[in-house]
Amino acid sequence: MRAWRKITSPSRVEGWAQRLGDAFGSERLVITETGRSARLEIFALTEAEATALCGQFGGEIRDLAASNADWARSVVQHRPISIRGRLLVYNTEPPPEARAGNEKALYIPAGMAFGTGDHATTATCLRLLCDRAGSLPAGWSFLDIGCGTGILALAAAKLGARQAAGFDLDAAAVRIARENASLNRPLKARFFRADLFEFTSPEPYDVVAANVYSEVLVQAARKVWAAVKPGGILIVSGILRAQIGDVQAAFGRLGATSRSARLRGKWGTLEFR
Repeated sequence: MRAWRKITSPSRVEGWAQRLGDAFGSERLVITETGRSARLEIFALTEAEATALCGQFGGEIRDLAASNADWARSVVQHRPISIRGRLLVYNTEPPPEARAGNEKALYIPAGMAFGTGDHATTATCLRLLCDRAGSLPAGWSFLDIGCGTGILALAAAKLGARQAAGFDLDAAAVRIARENASLNRPLKARFFRADLFEFTSPEPYDVVAANVYSEVLVQAARKVWAAVKPGGILIVSGILRAQIGDVQAAFGRLGATSRSARLRGKWGTLEFR
């Protein structure tokens, strides 16, 4: 069975509720409002239903079978994921000899939070971090918006960031990110719970990454861009190809310059300065 998910604005919830409730039944529809955004979810869909929904309205499809405990075992990598020869991401605990003195090893167990390094969006963000780390000022800082497992902030710390932080609206994701930080000591990264739409960064960062839904990026573009230091780098992902123009326009209106667009499958990752 499949589930469909889409982010929208609270002002459109009533219309969506009527349209989707009539089509699929209110018992299968879940609406979660979080400040200035709302998440629409429909569960127990056939693959054909989910594909039709996504084709008509956009959004995302996920396999419900991947949401139970078996999911973690299904994504375990027996070999580490190599990123630009600078990072080795392990989903299972690496042997002691692989971790001892290994400046590349990063241990991110497969679990329920998003981000183990194998998804197109996460992998592309990691590649961009590796590509840019060498040209950043000494003691550079990093913020991950929608941190999931904490992989990007921990990778930034591994690549030389003196200050690495990340936040997520999902308290479970924050807990998992903190656990992963403990597993990767002596790396230091701070994780906290926050709502992007209510978040104000106390200080700007040299590099900011946001691997979240396109709709959220567009709606919260001003908040995201405000967290970037003048002359700093913004990496945004989680963008479907058809939505790249919308995201570029949203940040362009704020004075951000699009420096690169990387495509992998149906997903796009953008870099702004």
